[in-house]
Amino acid sequence: MMDTLTNAVEELYILYHKDIVRFFAEHLADRDTSWDLCHEVFVRLLIALASGTQLQHPQRWLMRVAKNLLIDTYRHRQATAEVNLPFDSLEQAMLASDATTFKTLLEHNDMVQVIVETFRTLPETYQRLLFWREIERLSLQEIALHTGKAEPVLSTDLWRARKLLQKEYQRRRFKDLLPADEEIFEHLDALIRFNLTASPEE
Repeated sequence: MMDTLTNAVEELYILYHKDIVRFFAEHLADRDTSWDLCHEVFVRLLIALASGTQLQHPQRWLMRVAKNLLIDTYRHRQATAEVNLPFDSLEQAMLASDATTFKTLLEHNDMVQVIVETFRTLPETYQRLLFWREIERLSLQEIALHTGKAEPVLSTDLWRARKLLQKEYQRRRFKDLLPADEEIFEHLDALIRFNLTASPEE
């Protein structure tokens, strides 16, 4: 099943990655960031397909995610400039850290499986919110139109959904090192930086 999915994503990557890199490069001066964001688009595709999403028009979906990811990048840079963080700060480094994620996920089907299994344990409302925001990169305004909820309420719900996803994902990743009821899981976000592709030992 996962082999079929990764093969499908690789085929779409071969077909469309140049167009997506070109799209990012037209708007961003940094070609490395353009490649990083392109890989991020395909990470989202892999997780979306693994979660059971049916895409009628993959190219259109990829370009929509790319556009929304570009908007997020602009917002991130603007926020970074406003608080006067140095360019090589942790927040800026987050973009560069995505460069190997796509390849790593393709090489570790079990990791994708853990992500999907974790996602499916969440309440349906959280699944929907995370899919719209984290996979399709819809803005809070767009999600508000879908749900009829106010943006501050959605922001709080998304925060809770992310925290729950992180905690449940870590439980699965650390299952061979720590018991599932270990108290440390209540404090992981304060102890370690969340990284999907890091090994539990790290």
